[in-house]
Amino acid sequence: MKEYNNIDEMMDEEILEEFLNNAVEKAKEEIRNTGKLSVENAVPLMLKNQYNHIRHLENHIKHLEENMVTKEEFKAFKEEFKAFKNSFWWGISIAVAFLTTVMTLLTLFVK
Repeated sequence: MKEYNNIDEMMDEEILEEFLNNAVEKAKEEIRNTGKLSVENAVPLMLKNQYNHIRHLENHIKHLEENMVTKEEFKAFKEEFKAFKNSFWWGISIAVAFLTTVMTLLTLFVK
């Protein structure tokens, strides 16, 4: 359900939605009775379609915002990644030093 900032905003949207729903019903009735659609009834249909599309996009944006990572969460992740990267390079350095030592000892004992 959509959240409103104030009662006027809610009333305006409810009035608009009621108007559009009535206009859609009037247009459907005209199509049923005459098999045609006048410009007068086509415009509210297009407006209703756009209105529904905008509401769908608003819901989609709200869902994206709910699942979006905050700046603080991103900074924390970035710091964790830096720590992991540093640990990784320390591990690689120790492994190379160990292998170098082993190769040196093997070379000395094999001679």
